[in-house]
Amino acid sequence: MSNGHVVDLWSEGEGVFRPDRPKWQDQARCRGMLDLFFNEGSSISIRKAKEICAMCPVRKPCLQFALDNEEYGVWAGTTTVERGRRKPNKPRRRI
Repeated sequence: MSNGHVVDLWSEGEGVFRPDRPKWQDQARCRGMLDLFFNEGSSISIRKAKEICAMCPVRKPCLQFALDNEEYGVWAGTTTVERGRRKPNKPRRRI
């Protein structure tokens, strides 16, 4: 959104813009931990996020959501780069 709005899928409370989110996210162990899961510049944050993901009951739908929506951050114990390796390469167009 170019008008300065922030979409926050995790925070609770009045005045927080929350679009409809998948129901599985209600069971996610990472709920409310934005700084940890969206800080891929820190190897410590990535390691801690992956530890939490390892014990999460919704890893499968989480990973599919991240792949389908090309999400940034640690999702289902995978980083943005790791998920990029899972996607099939797009065929190159010949000119």
